[in-house]
Amino acid sequence: LEIHKSVQYADFALKKFFEAAQKESWYKNTIFVITADHTSQTKEKKYQTRSGAYQIPLLFFQPGDSTMQKQIGTYCSHVDIFPSIMHYINYPEKFISFGQSIFDSSTQNAVVTYVNTKYQYLAHNQALYFDGKDFIAAYNLKTDILNKKNIIDQTNVISEIDKNKFKAILQVFNERMTHNRLVISKSEVRQN
Repeated sequence: LEIHKSVQYADFALKKFFEAAQKESWYKNTIFVITADHTSQTKEKKYQTRSGAYQIPLLFFQPGDSTMQKQIGTYCSHVDIFPSIMHYINYPEKFISFGQSIFDSSTQNAVVTYVNTKYQYLAHNQALYFDGKDFIAAYNLKTDILNKKNIIDQTNVISEIDKNKFKAILQVFNERMTHNRLVISKSEVRQN
């Protein structure tokens, strides 16, 4: 595909960057994060779906840490980068993030996006769609990667925990954005 030329150039540029960076004194003490925006041209049908269009690589690389050489198979998005770094460096203070650390195995990660006037919630091998009032579609991403069979009418397809978690994410996000409260206030620190 035509896009492969720019992908090849990006790969070449990263190679040159890391060849130069590894000669620097700060290299072994740096966390590198490499990610993409979203997929573009593709022949793969699974990346042409609403849930697949945003599947991208996310790479954390810390040259001085050999334990970071593993693949983590969880849902994550760009909002998970910040809390992942904070978790990795053991940041002790409270902070606000709408994501979760990918390094925290005690949490069940989920991804929320807004796609074509609908909210998309990815968790537990499911893609759930919410129109602002109701959940309107659900797809099993293990058995239906192309999102062809809407299973929203099946019994218990969406757990109450997922419904509440999703609605809580929207509520907190909207509340904090509306009132310009994207940092922890002194009163919130005292309450906890």
